[in-house]
Amino acid sequence: METTRDFFQGTEAAPILTRNDNDTALANPEHIFSFLSLTQNRAGDQPMSIAPFKFRSACKRAPVGMSVVKIDDGKVLLSNPAMQNLLGYSRQELIGMPFSQFTHPEDVEKQKEAYLKIKSGKRVSFDLKKRYIRKNGTSFTAHLVSTLIRRSDSKPQVMIEMIMEEA
Repeated sequence: METTRDFFQGTEAAPILTRNDNDTALANPEHIFSFLSLTQNRAGDQPMSIAPFKFRSACKRAPVGMSVVKIDDGKVLLSNPAMQNLLGYSRQELIGMPFSQFTHPEDVEKQKEAYLKIKSGKRVSFDLKKRYIRKNGTSFTAHLVSTLIRRSDSKPQVMIEMIMEEA
């Protein structure tokens, strides 16, 4: 299960959350959509009132599993319906669940190594092929792509993860 590439070469490519944004997002993770869109709006891409809704809608309708995971402990803050279907857990069941709980035991260390590289500032994203375990105990192989979201003080905050099951 090799990490194959870094999607963003410089850490400046990672979206940034302010400290106040960070506190609000972690208190109510549904607000993360507003703050993820905030970075785009600083460049004047679209009105502040529209961007969070477009981003949320895209995540909910995405054909790939998506989640927001805390970088410090690997726990799920948010997941989309595709992620819930892939793993067989409800949205509520996934909230607060560490990624290691639905990762094949032989693949947990690989993902932890990738997270540590991000926490240390060596990377801002990673992708790897790994195995997952569904709630019913069956396993599947998927391609995982994770991208860092930073706070305004440049500390790593959360990861946006996309998962596509391999055929």
